[in-house]
Amino acid sequence: MKKLLSLFLVSTLLLMILPFADEVSAAPPTCNTGTIVIASDDHPVIECGAGGAAWALILRNATLTNRTNKVNNYTKSGGYNQGLRDFNSMPGTTRTTDDGVKLKTYEGRTVSLYPKSTSTGYPSLQYPASSGTTQVWDKVRLIE
Repeated sequence: MKKLLSLFLVSTLLLMILPFADEVSAAPPTCNTGTIVIASDDHPVIECGAGGAAWALILRNATLTNRTNKVNNYTKSGGYNQGLRDFNSMPGTTRTTDDGVKLKTYEGRTVSLYPKSTSTGYPSLQYPASSGTTQVWDKVRLIE
């Protein structure tokens, strides 16, 4: 009963806040921290952790082009400059490799910004889509 009352109070509070904010911090029952992000179509996206929430916002304007058991391929316009803006929106400390790849690690997950994809020649962002035994990656090709 106490848990149900708490859930009711949190839901009521969110309903009062949502009309006035685009983003509301919350703690869903299955994680310690989380973010509710209101997408452009007014459907909430609940992500546990700041990295996942930031990545969900990046994918919001990307188009899924292909999905395999190892990678989810997306395209997004804006080229390298858009990729750098998206990369900078992710949490973590930036480090750059000798070949120009920018990396940020947060909560054990690394986002990578490649200046030029080896398969398409476009800049690309990469972030883990799963953390299970079989790694699946989201890859966003940043076309001009």
